[in-house]
Amino acid sequence: MAPRASGPEPAEWLAAAFRGVHPVRWALALSALAVTGVVAAGVQALVARQALDLAGWWQDPVTQVRELGSQMAERSTLGLIVRLGAALAVVGMTWSLAGAWIARNELLARLRGRPDLPYTTPSLGPTGLVAGKFKQLMVCGPIVIILASLMLMPLVVATWINMIPGLGPTIVGILLPVVLVADLFFLLLVVGMLSWPLMPVTIAAENTDTFDALSRSYNYLYAKPIRFLFLLVMSLALSAVPFVAVLYALDGPFAGWPATTRQAVLFVAAGLSASVFWSLQPLVYLHLRAAVDDTDSRQIAGSEGPAASIEEEPIASVPEKSQLPGESEAAPRFGPFGLLVALLLLVTTAWFFTAWLFMRSGGEDAQWIGWGWFDGFVPPAPGIKGMAALLALVWGALWLLLPFVGAVRGYGARSASDEKSADKTKAPAQPIG
Repeated sequence: MAPRASGPEPAEWLAAAFRGVHPVRWALALSALAVTGVVAAGVQALVARQALDLAGWWQDPVTQVRELGSQMAERSTLGLIVRLGAALAVVGMTWSLAGAWIARNELLARLRGRPDLPYTTPSLGPTGLVAGKFKQLMVCGPIVIILASLMLMPLVVATWINMIPGLGPTIVGILLPVVLVADLFFLLLVVGMLSWPLMPVTIAAENTDTFDALSRSYNYLYAKPIRFLFLLVMSLALSAVPFVAVLYALDGPFAGWPATTRQAVLFVAAGLSASVFWSLQPLVYLHLRAAVDDTDSRQIAGSEGPAASIEEEPIASVPEKSQLPGESEAAPRFGPFGLLVALLLLVTTAWFFTAWLFMRSGGEDAQWIGWGWFDGFVPPAPGIKGMAALLALVWGALWLLLPFVGAVRGYGARSASDEKSADKTKAPAQPIG
């Protein structure tokens, strides 16, 4: 049996972190960080209807973030979707460009640092890749935000219908499954946004398009969630070292520095941490790609090796696949119990999220949907809203039964597959004579 592909070696993580000090990477991260601050200040100015306060964001960004959060909490759901979605789109486009350049630069540096490998260094550099894939990189963030916003539209429409006197709540109660399904997909999209940094990295590694970047990043997250979270936490911990070290120094030996100097040093340290983070993301991607797609971590777009080297040493050039604790190559991704727990957690979260957001948007007129949100479990539903509340209870019960149905069907399909495999392994009896 041929060995599986493996991800980057442990020493390469430290090497990539040190390469995050590269001046161009550092400058790109600082530029993207500055754009993020300007966008945040602009959103606050729009929400609070006040002048742009760039000085406040520079002097005390933590306080400004808290104020922005409290101000946005007072806005309508549709207003939040529009303002926050537009801001996230701009920030996502900025970091996609910077992250793709840094990722491509890191991928090429890995190959140059290993002259013993049979792979050649691609001629397409980071600037050429970002210029050639400019449109695809710009769309990476906005396309997820647009899809997530569309998934919230049924709930927004349901809020408007609920305001119709008389039959409004009943109509919403009848159409509640549509809202629940849309919110379920919304939650899947939002959780999947944890893998957003892998999208520009995918384009940097594969020289591909937005669709491939989106599908790969979401697939790697949901196919290997434990491995993904482990690698994400490890990259965040390594990248946070410069910023934490500067914070400690400013609270200790350099506590007497002027406020302006302190803020400048913190900004530079935050840019360095961001540069290290994006320098580590290619290793996260290559590790997950090896685990899910069984692709050699040294293989990137344009890094083809000599045919003779690949043919003569196919096994020696591809090491055994590494495994994290708790993972087994032969174990199924989800057993019947694991599938039941995952689905139950997902649909329960979707139900409470739908009820919370609907009540937030509709106020007291929408409290009839809040089963489980009030003392005694039963929501206040006087008059005609009682019928809507009863419909919500029925749909909620059926909705929570879906995980059990899915687990039973999954167990049945797995049993049938095992029986079919067992039948194929039985050798047919040979006739005598």
